[in-house]
Amino acid sequence: MTHDQALAASSPAEHPVAPDTAARPVIEIRDLYKSYGNHEVLKGVDLIAPRGHVIGLIGSSGSGKSTLLRCCNLLEDSQKGDVIFDGEPVKWTSAGPGRLPADRAQVRRLRTNLSMVFQQFNLWSHLTILQNVMEAPVTVLGRPAAEVEAQARALLDKVGIGDKAASWPAQLSGGQQQRAAIARALCMGPRRCCWTNRPARWTPNCSKRSCASSRIWPPNIAP
Repeated sequence: MTHDQALAASSPAEHPVAPDTAARPVIEIRDLYKSYGNHEVLKGVDLIAPRGHVIGLIGSSGSGKSTLLRCCNLLEDSQKGDVIFDGEPVKWTSAGPGRLPADRAQVRRLRTNLSMVFQQFNLWSHLTILQNVMEAPVTVLGRPAAEVEAQARALLDKVGIGDKAASWPAQLSGGQQQRAAIARALCMGPRRCCWTNRPARWTPNCSKRSCASSRIWPPNIAP
């Protein structure tokens, strides 16, 4: 994927923000390169996600869209370029094939404000749907379980699968698993949310509920 393939469509923010932070992009990528061996996937990609906007990556299968989001979430290590969150650049050990994030504490902190809905949803098979949604806020953020459970149930209701809270992921259809993954991402209250796939399996009514759920938070969503 080149920077020409990163196309953006935006919508205005509905949530007021402080003047000193309003102008800063929540995500900025500069001249990003990523290769697997001799196969160059990302070739100097630039991307800016302003606060309150929706950014769409458009490209053919295998062009590097998911790889770019995984590099953004630091699940993949890029070889060159900058990844910047709210004006704070990720610190790297070096440049080239062996570079890694230099500050693991920074990575953990940044990730708490960056949720991701994976293409394969990545629900934990040994946890119920409710437990999947609650796990990160309780374990990572240290929030009270009772408070998180109330929020998780409300989110599951909003995406239309409140009756599946006690079910296991294997008992849900693909579309229902996708809704569970979206509820799990939103339950972290992220400032940014990356989607590796749009909710293609949803009916129009479910899509409306998804939009309503997204407006609960001020995340900037990359479908």
